[in-house]
Amino acid sequence: MRLSIQKLSVLIISLFSFLVIFFYSPAFLPPSILPRQIFIILLPFLLLILFSLKIALFKKIEIFSVPLAFPLIVYSVANLISSLISPGKLDSLLTTATIFAFTLIYLLIPQIITTARTAKFTLFIISFLISISALAPLIPNKINFPGPLKYAFQSLFQNSAIAVNTTGSTFITSLVLLIMLPVVLGLLFSFFRKKSLLKIIPAVFLCVIFFGGAVVSLKTLNLKNLNNTEIPFIPNNQLGWVIALETIKNKPLFGIGQGNYTAAYTLYKPFVAQNVSYPTLSFTPNTTSSNEYFQLLTTIGVIGILSYIFFILSTLSALLRKLKKNGPLAIAATASFIIFIILQTLVPIHFILFFFIILLLGLLQSIINTGPSVIYEFSQTTEEDVFEIKSLPLILSLILTLVIVYPSYRILSADYFEKTAIEYAIKNDAQKALDFSQKAVNQNPYSDAYRIVSAQINFSAAQNLINTKGKDLSEAEKTQALEILKKSVDEGKMAVSLNPLKSKNIEILAAIYQSLINTAPNADQFALDSLNQAINVDPTNPKLRVDLGGIYFGKNEYATASSIFQSAIYLQSNYPNAYYNLGYVLLRLNQFDDGIKSLESALSLLPNPSQNRDALVTEIESLKSQIASLSASPAIKAPPAPKPTPIASPPSPTHE
Repeated sequence: MRLSIQKLSVLIISLFSFLVIFFYSPAFLPPSILPRQIFIILLPFLLLILFSLKIALFKKIEIFSVPLAFPLIVYSVANLISSLISPGKLDSLLTTATIFAFTLIYLLIPQIITTARTAKFTLFIISFLISISALAPLIPNKINFPGPLKYAFQSLFQNSAIAVNTTGSTFITSLVLLIMLPVVLGLLFSFFRKKSLLKIIPAVFLCVIFFGGAVVSLKTLNLKNLNNTEIPFIPNNQLGWVIALETIKNKPLFGIGQGNYTAAYTLYKPFVAQNVSYPTLSFTPNTTSSNEYFQLLTTIGVIGILSYIFFILSTLSALLRKLKKNGPLAIAATASFIIFIILQTLVPIHFILFFFIILLLGLLQSIINTGPSVIYEFSQTTEEDVFEIKSLPLILSLILTLVIVYPSYRILSADYFEKTAIEYAIKNDAQKALDFSQKAVNQNPYSDAYRIVSAQINFSAAQNLINTKGKDLSEAEKTQALEILKKSVDEGKMAVSLNPLKSKNIEILAAIYQSLINTAPNADQFALDSLNQAINVDPTNPKLRVDLGGIYFGKNEYATASSIFQSAIYLQSNYPNAYYNLGYVLLRLNQFDDGIKSLESALSLLPNPSQNRDALVTEIESLKSQIASLSASPAIKAPPAPKPTPIASPPSPTHE
């Protein structure tokens, strides 16, 4: 029976390992991070059930050595404190729950996998499954699934050979392969050393699949292509250090909270760091720092980074003490951990890499342990006992697992409903988009991401209704449109209240107000208030100032608008939209020469060729003609009639 429990443990650990990394592969959609986190959070509770079942069956508790338990617990507690005081608590607490899950996984693996042979077999299976997932880019464009599987899986695969996915999934998979390389080599050495056909055949198979996956990953990454979207953008170390330093000045002990790096970026990014993305001219804040240590210093502060360094030093000390005694796999695990440490100085480490390091450390401990450190056997109970104490751990584990499963189900279902809502919004099916968006909010009302998507979908639905019906809009439809618009504003306000440091939410709310300026009372003032709030949390974003200046332009307050547009240019000297808007304001102020120069500056910054550039050339020529005609006229000069500054509308629904 002990062997059966170990086999079940191997199956569960291997399955979850595969799902965690495969759900991040280029072929799997949607790219949300939640499913992987939920799988990781659920895994330790399943292992806890197995451990409790082992106690109930064998009527004794065996505790095996786990030397890294204390450092991991200290690191987890530091993350928890940071999360409780962070602005975006939901994202932060989910990340913290994942770190607590890592700790439990490490604690439990040596308790249920108690033989070196089973631990090595588990390492072999995990390495094999990682290699299989690395081959995901080879999945063809169209797969004909039979019968009921068609609707379950057909939509998951849509990439042709060597797929590209903007989530950077192949980049992450490649790093996992790099970390696991010493372990695979250690396994191959152990298998070939046996000189047994039963060992050599799986070793050769693993070798072919692993290195085949590595080749596919490298080909997909195409490191020579600097514009490859599979390689995520990583800011330079100077920028990462500046943001970390500014964060610890304001929140020194526990940082801004896990999962809230974007808030730190928008708050503390120096204006010299360009953040404009051509040709869309969208300003997207970075979600990661330049390396893991700066990332942790920013998100969990000095206490958090010290607790993490304590974990690293404790791990290195524990591994180095076991090198000579425990053979090639101990050496391989040490090499993998050192690679992990080095990678953290180069790039921010994704939680998937930490997950596999924890599995590796737990399984290595199973290999190292020669026997339990503590054994407690239950005394014999009589038949009259109603409740046997040996069953208590199993019952508590089942209850705790159910407690975790329910919120996990709600989080995952909310994620599904939200993405379904976005799909219907793209198809212009407003009613279904509204229905699924509301379901997402109902399932997880504490997520600002679902709230802001709901705000955008409601706004789009109302606009579509008004634009479609036009003058034929009935009173009932007018009432319906107003209710939907009110819902849009309410959801936007709720998103801002849930995460007041996420500038994108505030920007979208301001855009909704801007679009209502001509239809709703005080909308211009609400838009001004929202944009000023957004500027407070994202002070170096020039787009926010262009939007703010646009409102003052619409209010005919040209001097104020001019000053704001100039500040946008100061923040981003290559932002053509700022020059364009400034040009028209200067024309309204009768500063014709400066206005034309500003428009020409905008022209010089636009891509060539482009439709916007051609249109602006025509525009400038027309304005020059108008100015020339005014100069030739004896009448009092009057500015030409420029087109008004475009008012931003809410972007299409997206889930950041």
